[in-house]
Amino acid sequence: MRMRTLAAAALLALTSLPAAAQDRTTYSEGSRPRVLINWRSFEANGFPAAWKDPITNVVINAYTRLNLVLGVDVRPQFFGDTDKVDAGSGEIVISANEKHACADNRLASTFGFFPDRLIIIIHAKNACDLTPWNWTPFWPNPGEISLHAVMMHELQHTIGLDHSSATKNIMGGYAWTSHYGPWSGDITDIRAIYRLRTDDRLRQLATYNGGTSWSTLTNDITSFGSTFARTTNKIAAAGNTSTGDYVVGWTTPGNNLTWIRGDGVSFDPANWFLYSVHPRPRYGTAMVSDHRGTWMWVMVDGRNDDNRVRVIRSRDNAASWAYTSFPAATTAATPGIATTVIGGRRAWIVLWVNYDESNQNETGYIYAAVSFNEGDSWSAPHRVDGFYRVHDGVSIEANDAGQCWYSFVWAGEKGIWDYGQNKLRTRACTISPAGIVTAGAACIQSQHSRVAPDLAWHTDTGTFVQGFREQNFATSLDSMRMGAGGCPAGFLHIGGSTSHVGPGMAPNPGWSTPAGSEIVMWFARE
Repeated sequence: MRMRTLAAAALLALTSLPAAAQDRTTYSEGSRPRVLINWRSFEANGFPAAWKDPITNVVINAYTRLNLVLGVDVRPQFFGDTDKVDAGSGEIVISANEKHACADNRLASTFGFFPDRLIIIIHAKNACDLTPWNWTPFWPNPGEISLHAVMMHELQHTIGLDHSSATKNIMGGYAWTSHYGPWSGDITDIRAIYRLRTDDRLRQLATYNGGTSWSTLTNDITSFGSTFARTTNKIAAAGNTSTGDYVVGWTTPGNNLTWIRGDGVSFDPANWFLYSVHPRPRYGTAMVSDHRGTWMWVMVDGRNDDNRVRVIRSRDNAASWAYTSFPAATTAATPGIATTVIGGRRAWIVLWVNYDESNQNETGYIYAAVSFNEGDSWSAPHRVDGFYRVHDGVSIEANDAGQCWYSFVWAGEKGIWDYGQNKLRTRACTISPAGIVTAGAACIQSQHSRVAPDLAWHTDTGTFVQGFREQNFATSLDSMRMGAGGCPAGFLHIGGSTSHVGPGMAPNPGWSTPAGSEIVMWFARE
């Protein structure tokens, strides 16, 4: 009996399948398979009625993460509830039943008709003794079965992946760590059967009044014809007040790290560079400048599933970069970086969501390290926040007065889902002269997202500006404003702007209008 093993049935084809199972294209490239949930079947099999929204969020959160990290040109999208148990063409129907069969005891199964009519069935009970599986749609504690992790596995079945013998591959079987996948094996296998998604162009908005209003800022990068000028991950940007320059960095669809310098509108391809070998990030990146010529760029090394946090530094206006001596730290989400002045010394602060395969209890908390010598040495990694757990990423911003805030999307926890899951949270922070980051007051926001937000400091108005992508069907972009001692307020829906990735923001007082200095917000869509 495989109580901790996830299995899925072979796909039932209209024509006979080969004897050996294999990865195969199911839904056509460029398509958006319509995901439908039969909620009545969940309630009929004992799932609590209060779990309807959390389970719906689990499904959407899972395929959102797969869309961003796998980076291929097939993107499931939620289309609502249904009473159907079978899928029509172009559909993925998710339902629940009591159990599978004791001889092949399972947590979940994927069935359907090849090529594009697949169903996922969540089994409520152990088929051998009829005890309920210990499901949770919330953050999984040890002994609980993460519905999010299982959904990541099953959704990859629906888009064509078979089981894998690789232990670090989501398709290798159930493990709580799948909550943070997909891993390199999944990425390699799915990219062998689908082309990369290369439609999402980098685009830019700007505000000159601290986020009270935004407008499109036309730039050369959006119109570049190269597929290297596309991304499926959060974009990094930072400005240099002394020169007026911006540096914009992103990961290409093939996970190469690339960056370009320009004035925010004009970007000369002669100043466009590519790291073709390492570190190949699979998540978004973040960047900051001291506005005097030093830049720091934080990312996650995607080679061999090490998931090491890496910080690189430039002292020549981003013409070249070199690794800093960042301490051993691992994450499976976008990290954040900021700079401020503490006790007359320039401080560089890196935040990340801790991922520790050997310690589930410590995974999901926000950690930090600080440098006072431009990355030559760092304080020891330490936990910042012992209450909130996060499953996507974190951003941080600070001003030179030592005020800092960090922002993230709460994963939610059992018993408090109604004000937790996918809610935006922003907390004040302090940095000690010893390099310890401490969480301060928490801002209880009512807004939701599925991907990490970002923050930028607007000097003219003394305002922190928060940008985020809504969790709605259109994935709209929004912003909020907060004073140095307040919480986000002044919600603004940025009309006509939608994004497939979380926003990346950068202030640059070197560019201003009569209304004030500039903050840009980078995002990506067709």
